[in-house]
Amino acid sequence: MSLTYSASDFKEFSRSTQQTLVRIGNIIGSVSLSLYKFNLLFAFVGVIINILHLAILSRKSMNTNSINVLLIGIAISDLFSMSILVYQFVFLPPMSYYLQLIDFYLLSARESFHLISTWLAVIMASIRYLVMKYALKSNFQNLSKKATGQRFVIILFICSLLMSLYYSVRVKFVELPERWKPAENCKLPKNTSFPDYDIVDREWFLSADWIYEIFVILEGLLKIVPSILLPILACLLIKQIKLAGNVKRMVSSKTEESKLDHTSKLVFIMTIIFSLTEGPLGIVVVLDGLATNHTGLQYIINDIMGILLIFETLNSSTHFFICVGISSQYRKAIREMFGLKKKKPKTLLHTYNRTLVYFSFFHPFQLPNYILQWMSAAYCGIFAATLCILAIQFLYRFWSVFDTPKLIYFDGFNYFIWIVYYIFFGALWAFAVGYFFALDDYGKQYLADEIVVKYHRNISDIPILSLLSYDENGIKWESLYGLSMITGISTVQYTVICVCAFKMCKGMREKLLAMSPLHRRINQFYKALLIQTFAPSIFLFSPVFFMLSIPYADLNISFPSSIFASGFTVYPAIDSVCIMYCVSEYGRCFRNLVSSVKVKLGYEHSSSITQERSGNIANFTATN
Repeated sequence: MSLTYSASDFKEFSRSTQQTLVRIGNIIGSVSLSLYKFNLLFAFVGVIINILHLAILSRKSMNTNSINVLLIGIAISDLFSMSILVYQFVFLPPMSYYLQLIDFYLLSARESFHLISTWLAVIMASIRYLVMKYALKSNFQNLSKKATGQRFVIILFICSLLMSLYYSVRVKFVELPERWKPAENCKLPKNTSFPDYDIVDREWFLSADWIYEIFVILEGLLKIVPSILLPILACLLIKQIKLAGNVKRMVSSKTEESKLDHTSKLVFIMTIIFSLTEGPLGIVVVLDGLATNHTGLQYIINDIMGILLIFETLNSSTHFFICVGISSQYRKAIREMFGLKKKKPKTLLHTYNRTLVYFSFFHPFQLPNYILQWMSAAYCGIFAATLCILAIQFLYRFWSVFDTPKLIYFDGFNYFIWIVYYIFFGALWAFAVGYFFALDDYGKQYLADEIVVKYHRNISDIPILSLLSYDENGIKWESLYGLSMITGISTVQYTVICVCAFKMCKGMREKLLAMSPLHRRINQFYKALLIQTFAPSIFLFSPVFFMLSIPYADLNISFPSSIFASGFTVYPAIDSVCIMYCVSEYGRCFRNLVSSVKVKLGYEHSSSITQERSGNIANFTATN
């Protein structure tokens, strides 16, 4: 990953183009480096999640068909991939020859495991499509058997092992004349150095041009083809799910239809997520091949790959949550493994075909349903107020560093401007949900059987709000009006966050270039700012836009979508972890706090702990 770019990296371009590429490269490189360091947290969490995911899938009750076997193969690949990523974070500085050699082999293995996971997703989507399309042909129904999935997993692992071995034997390690030295701001002792090595192709490999060409073409196809096939398979699965849903509605009742397994929906959602992850990677691989003769562009492309690495990590962690949200068999296996009893939550989000339903089983003081519906809408308005407060926070940060005269708007009675701001948008969001998403007669008729089958409740007995995308006449305009209002509110807040974050990143980069390496605290807050900009996108805005847009696809799906709203509760912790991870001042304050507690308990004697802690907190507040 490049730290800084210069015009010398783009000698083949004109002067104006060089300046533009240097600016773009520095921004992308900085974002890539920050996310690469923070990716350790996601990788570590991914390892834990995939261990649990693999333990559940390996239970006898789950190991019944080819799809579940392929899911086991994907879980194994993701587990090893994330584990290797964590290992590489632990051993960042180059050490001995053998440690670097192990690191190289592990890097090759991680690439192989990533390819295995991607191709297993392609095979899984293909099998499900063929089984659905040719449901009456016994030859295709054999694809759903457990043995079929086992064969595909074994074949892929063997092929990947052979390619990894070939890639490993064709190169050798050569010691470089200059030893590796840490950067000036590194925590290693001064005058530290390690022998450094580079990877070069062996002579026999370079002499056989046809072997090199075949290997490069094959490697490129293995990375590009999935990014093409996955979106195609996703579209085919949508079409087939809709056709199957129409047939089932004609020949079966709602109760019988609801008992059908959710395998197709699970495979479809996983295919969509893999498409979103692998699509950009495929594009980047193509660009990398086109930029062979441009070293600077290849550096930028490598930094872009570093940014996409975090989405690969997040993708590996989502499979567990998708299975929990969609597969009743998977949830049953979890309850059996942990000895849990099935309990109904009091407030639920549920996605059913063309609707997103928000309802509650809680009836305080025996209030009528219409009052409880407006209380639920007010609760949604609190989410909008949270987004507004987050936007205000970013605006305050920007003004406090780069436009201090405008801080007058946060002084005295001017502060009430911002209170009115988030109350207004919160109330507007609550009004949009409570008024436009109120259930009419068509909506009650459409959802009645689904609520009875899934939750054993009469729809007239519970407070319920619903985003119903279509009715008998086509688009339901009331829902579209409400969706437009809340989408507009979200877009305004997200735009404020992104604009302020971009301007702060640009301004802080310029300040960092002018400062000495001793100003490490500013650099730490710069990295924390980048991460805090991405965190709301992942945990707040993305789940909301997904849940609100999926009803307009009019898919034949039915699953509790509360799992996607779990990011709302995760975000506050993630936002705090960002600061604690990036800013060393937090660790120092925490150690001082522990020491003071020990003093009070009589374990230690200290004369200046309180004074030092107060000074650290004051410095931190001034810097922030």
